[in-house]
This record gives sequence, C-alpha cells and structure tokens, in this order.
Amino acid sequence: MRKGLPAVAMDLDGVMVDFTTGFTSLGNEMFGTPILGAETQQNWSWSEILNGRQIDAIWEEILADSVFWLRLKPQEELDVERINKYARKNVLMYITNRSGYMAWEQSVTWLLRQGIREPLVVVTNSKLKACRKYGLTVAIEDAPSNLKDLYGYVKTIKRNWPYNKTSPSNYDADSLSEALDTLETL
Repeated sequence: MRKGLPAVAMDLDGVMVDFTTGFTSLGNEMFGTPILGAETQQNWSWSEILNGRQIDAIWEEILADSVFWLRLKPQEELDVERINKYARKNVLMYITNRSGYMAWEQSVTWLLRQGIREPLVVVTNSKLKACRKYGLTVAIEDAPSNLKDLYGYVKTIKRNWPYNKTSPSNYDADSLSEALDTLETL
C-alpha cells in the first residue's frame, strides 16, 4: 500500500450495480408493479410502489436465487481501467450487505465479469465494523443507514440518489466517475 492513499470501501448495489432495476423488475414479474431505476426511487423502503408483503416475497425469491446478483447490470458504464489502476496502488475493498444463495461468490463473479481484477469482496451486515476491521478510511456508499453509521468514522462519498438526499456525507457524487474524481483528491 502506498503511503498517503486512502484505503477504500466501495459499495456494490447503488454505486456500481443497478440493484433498483433488478429488484423492481422482479416485483413487476411477481406483482405487476412498476419498474424503477435508482434515479426515480424516492425512498429506501420502496413504499411508493410496494407493500411490506410484496417486499418480503421479493426478498424470499432473491435469497433463494442462485444467479440474482449475477444478472444485475452495472449502474452506469464502469471505468474498469481506472478502478483497477486505483486498486493496484492501494486497498480497494468491495463491501456489501448482500445476502442469499452464494452472495459472496456471485459478487466476486460479477466483478470479474466486468473486468475488475482480483476483487476483494466482504459481505457483512455492518459496513462500519468492516471498515474498522480492515482499516478502511473512505467509503463510497448510497444506503442511508450505512451513510449514517459511517459518517464521522470514515470519510464518506455519497452516490447521490433521491432516496438518500438527506443522508449525511463528507462528499457528494452524481456518478461513480465523480466519486472516483473525489477519491483521487483525498
């Protein structure tokens, strides 16, 4: 690790991966509800289009699906060369709250398929604990609860979406590319 470069926790869903469209597409298949992208998801709880019973049923499907996480599309065009270049110089860990059938394996495989070299993936229910454990000092994140937990402990770069507009962060980014721009100034 080069001295002076921050060790980074990069979220997958909502930062690199388009989870919102994947989740709401499954909801559409099961219940005929609208398909949303992150740019139109107004709140974290999905209450604008789904009720609690529907959300639980969708999660049951995801948790049992051996390829759900593999089928998701990138959130935007990924600058894989830039990400790999940063990771060669410093610690870059992909920290996710994913769960279900082989969530870690699916996450690693997804990253490899995108061209990410030797991805370091951690699946955890506490990103703050993972940052502490691995000495990560910056987090690129979108989830409101994770931003709240991480803020004040690590520098947070929030991937802006309507559902996290009131969440705390040290820096805001309207794209992954912009988040990487910010990261390179730290």
